[in-house]
Amino acid sequence: MNHVTEERKQSILIELEQKGKVFVNILSEQLGVTPETIRRDLASLEEQRLLKRVHGGAVSFRGERIEPSFEKKRKIRQAEKKHIGEAAAKCIESGDTIVIDVGTTTLELCHAIHNVENITIVTNSLIAASTLNDRLEKKAFSGEIIILGGMLHTAQQSIKGALTAQMLNSFRVDKAFISCGGISQGYVSDFDIEEIEVSKVMMKISRESYLLADHSKINKEAFYLIGEMSLFDYLISDIDPDKEWKSLMKENNVTWITA
Repeated sequence: MNHVTEERKQSILIELEQKGKVFVNILSEQLGVTPETIRRDLASLEEQRLLKRVHGGAVSFRGERIEPSFEKKRKIRQAEKKHIGEAAAKCIESGDTIVIDVGTTTLELCHAIHNVENITIVTNSLIAASTLNDRLEKKAFSGEIIILGGMLHTAQQSIKGALTAQMLNSFRVDKAFISCGGISQGYVSDFDIEEIEVSKVMMKISRESYLLADHSKINKEAFYLIGEMSLFDYLISDIDPDKEWKSLMKENNVTWITA
């Protein structure tokens, strides 16, 4: 393999990391080679499990199974997550009952809740509960916090399992704020099957469901399926949807909110 080919492949991977999806015709123009050359590069990169070819281009490799620890994730794209959390907090009104999923983006929502009264928050995130308690003491908002019981998931600082899901079935709430590992082709996925079962119940008991996902989650898949995009009412992200995603949102009757 010559040096020029390797440099071109690296350029493709950098573009993919930045955009989430690359297109053969655009890469051909940008890199000054034929579409056939780009297709050969994409085929080679797919064999190395560095991307997944789709019609007209490629997306990041799907089916990731290993989830980074909570603390490691927390340091990644903090600014984007903060903006998403702030946008999500604006959707909460005084008197609301809400449920908050585990995640670094939903944690930013907890930091952003303010100037609302008499809200009830249910969560299975230990760090979210601690953050909410601090803000409650500082009178950033007023209300109650309910922590779900179950099995401790140390790496994600959360509670999960059948007992957690069973407890959730006792509630009916106005809004659910859900995190994910990836969104692709109208499907939402995540890393931990037991946490996913909890997320599913959160959505089932809620009048409205909000999906919080920064741009790195778009056109990516984690290993376990949460469900179809149509199960959500809103998607809050740090970028505007492109033409393809606008069409997908319309098909699934989901409102995209740009933070």
